[in-house]
Amino acid sequence: MKLEGKPKYFLAPMAGITDLAYRILLKEYGADILTTELLSAKSFTYGSKRTRFMMQTVKNEQPCGIQIFGTDIFEMCEIAKYGEENGASFIDINCGCPVPKVVKSGAGSAMLINPKKIVPLLEALRKSINIPLSLKIRTGWDSDHVTAHEIVDIAYESGFNWVSIHGRTKAQGYSGENNWKLIKEITQLAKLPIVGNGDVIDSQQAHHLLENNYCDHLMIGRKVLSDPLFFLNIKNQNEPTKDIFSFIQRYYELVIEYTHPKICAIKLKKIFIYLATSWCNFSEFRKQLYQCPDNPDDIRDCALDFFAKNTKDPSYQYSNFLKGGHG
Repeated sequence: MKLEGKPKYFLAPMAGITDLAYRILLKEYGADILTTELLSAKSFTYGSKRTRFMMQTVKNEQPCGIQIFGTDIFEMCEIAKYGEENGASFIDINCGCPVPKVVKSGAGSAMLINPKKIVPLLEALRKSINIPLSLKIRTGWDSDHVTAHEIVDIAYESGFNWVSIHGRTKAQGYSGENNWKLIKEITQLAKLPIVGNGDVIDSQQAHHLLENNYCDHLMIGRKVLSDPLFFLNIKNQNEPTKDIFSFIQRYYELVIEYTHPKICAIKLKKIFIYLATSWCNFSEFRKQLYQCPDNPDDIRDCALDFFAKNTKDPSYQYSNFLKGGHG
């Protein structure tokens, strides 16, 4: 796959969310390029069945990449090769995750502190597989270590195909403003495509960022959790058959098909609560859904009933949604 021609819209990899069912659904609802949840190279090497299951991709979600993290060159190359052999369209290396467990291992955003240390890993990965490779980074570790420019250059020299940048440092977490100015500076200088990420909240903003060369492509995370039609709206592909009710029904079907029966209820409740966040009477719905029996049919019907009886809350402030994470 190549990132040429018109801008592509990426669905951000989100832990606990972008599993197979959700990715297929968002592909049907307008996302161009998908990525799995973050996967541990060490867990893969130790033979984790769950990690291998989470690496599963299917034809109707392609192009879909596998996002991995780790510091050991052998382990990272092994999981990358397995991904290539099992149908991944690309391998994405996470150098931006701020979660303490990941950072303490030296992976994720810890790799932003001293960019030169990751050169051997990136070069080994490029030699080990033939499919595209990408990096997902933040702007740096903190305000004193803004290293995104250097890492983008290293990625290019190592033969990577694109870099996705979330416009905050690790120290910021999800506070403050996303640094689109810096992403634009990097995009104008970079020798490979840049995918911009962070705080895109409406179609007008998305078009402004792309038309004014803030980035070459866009990655969207939190916004689609509360607005599943967002990709379609950006593309002006508003289909009468695609609405929140069809989204709920289709997600229910995909979860039943691709998710272990023991966690179907958890998956459904989580996504339906995200969907309802910006609607009137959200608190009552969340309480009702938590109390609903763990029966997929009952959960779906509860959600359908709520959205049929309620409207969007005009006072809702999207900027506060999921500030703990998810792009």
